[in-house]
Amino acid sequence: MRSADLRTLRESLGLSIEWCTSNARKGDAPVHNRTWRHWEAGRNPVPKDIAKWITAMTGKVDMIVTQGVQFISDRKPEKVILIRYRTDEDLWRFRPDMRGFPTTYHVAILSRIRCDLWKLGIKSVVEYLEPDAYLTWLGDREDIEELRLAWASEQVTDDEE
Repeated sequence: MRSADLRTLRESLGLSIEWCTSNARKGDAPVHNRTWRHWEAGRNPVPKDIAKWITAMTGKVDMIVTQGVQFISDRKPEKVILIRYRTDEDLWRFRPDMRGFPTTYHVAILSRIRCDLWKLGIKSVVEYLEPDAYLTWLGDREDIEELRLAWASEQVTDDEE
């Protein structure tokens, strides 16, 4: 893998160098920020285990996007609301399956889903989840994704699309 490939993949996943160095391993050893920067700058070759790790991260996003787009397109909607989270804490609170990933990673997924939907002729709108407003609206009901989507759809007006 070339240095430009490493940087391009990392950035396309919405991941910072700091996040990558906290989660990637070179063999059994941790990776330091300076080392990663040297790989991306082309000062040192990208190790095979790092290339394999970032490729696997890309594959994971590909799978999530493919499944999401398939799920949506099977229902043939005119318009789809996609929920975006403002902070890592909000993402982890409402999407525990994303715990440990930054919101920028989730945004990269949303962006790719949105592009794929557009190619299929399906309009989409991204709406921020506002936790206080959502929880007030939710009341005593249990938080589930369908209710988050129902709340988000009520926030979008036709003139905002």
